[in-house]
Amino acid sequence: MFLDLDNFKRINDSLGHKAGDQLLEEVSRRLQQSVRTTDVAAIDKPGGSGHSLARLGGDEFTVMLSGIKDLHHVGIVADRILKNLSEPVMLEGNRVVVTSSIGVSIYPEDGSEIDSLLKHADAAMYQVKYKGRNGVFFYDDELRQQSQNRIQLEAELYKALQNDEMTLFYQPKVNATTQKVEGFEALIRWIHPERGMVSPADFIPVAEESGLIIPMGKWVIKTACKQLQAWRKAGAGPITMAVNISCHQFADHYLLESVEQIFEETGVEPELIEFELTESVLMQDAETAMKVLKEMKRMGLKLSVDDFGTGYSSMSYLKHFPLDVIKIDRSFIMDIPHDEQDMTITTAIISLARALELGVVAEGVETQEQLAFLRDCDCEQIQGFLFSPPVPAEKAEPMIYKPFSIGTDD
Repeated sequence: MFLDLDNFKRINDSLGHKAGDQLLEEVSRRLQQSVRTTDVAAIDKPGGSGHSLARLGGDEFTVMLSGIKDLHHVGIVADRILKNLSEPVMLEGNRVVVTSSIGVSIYPEDGSEIDSLLKHADAAMYQVKYKGRNGVFFYDDELRQQSQNRIQLEAELYKALQNDEMTLFYQPKVNATTQKVEGFEALIRWIHPERGMVSPADFIPVAEESGLIIPMGKWVIKTACKQLQAWRKAGAGPITMAVNISCHQFADHYLLESVEQIFEETGVEPELIEFELTESVLMQDAETAMKVLKEMKRMGLKLSVDDFGTGYSSMSYLKHFPLDVIKIDRSFIMDIPHDEQDMTITTAIISLARALELGVVAEGVETQEQLAFLRDCDCEQIQGFLFSPPVPAEKAEPMIYKPFSIGTDD
């Protein structure tokens, strides 16, 4: 059984590491109570312990049950653990309720070695996270097939990076008033020789788990910079190029060194490059994030927070982090002008950005009504299918020289 506490980092960050340590001690005590041999009917091992409990690190624990009579009893043990852990605990004078997500793998069906059993239990645990946390999930045939597919996809992804199967598409960021293209967002695409276009939603998680996201991310930055420099030499004005930076890239100690090297090789002006980071990336380790962001600003990079409003949404980081742009998540745009709450939230985000002297980009704009609303709200830039989906470089280049005329008489 692979067990991970839900939202432990939030408790740790808000109440302090001392409270976090106290919570881990209390969780350990409750886990020991939950799997005591004398109380667990699942164990059929007279005279033996029947279980092994361990903390792997952080807020992750494992429980190994042996001598099981019936798999149904494993569920009983898991339910007991969930119930015991969910009882309130006092930390630094605060009444805290902590829940957990549990994944289960079975020997030998799900693996004959400890590494594979841990990996599969971990995969099952993440299914609980996806389904809302505070539950238990057994590794099954569907997950087993997903695991095999992922292993195959990882092998093909490694080959793709070697065989130049990756390419970049570019989506324009358009001035809401003049409808001129002021920049592009570079988005990686994988054109598989047999599968065709592979969705980033399928291969990006694999790249992150395997560590391939680091060389892939470096390739994206370098390719985007080379393309921007080519457009600049062809006569394009000072358009910007935005690149997404994942949490794994952001945590890479060699990221800044790689970026400086890319700037030297391509000759691109750093102030024309914009790194897009999500709220969760910024808040994972705020102190370290601040140091990295300041170094990026020293290099001349522009920084934007992507998918604003869907993560931690802490107003404090907007004040303290050296950001330049807020990107309003498409989920707030898609139902405009029919959803009053989305319109209110969008208006508030734009006003907040203005008050903090930050640029603002609305993502996912698809209708002229949305464009008109955002223009009335004084939103600076628009990005979405109303103007163009992500397209190859040769289709993106003409957009640089001719403004759009959507919703005009031209």
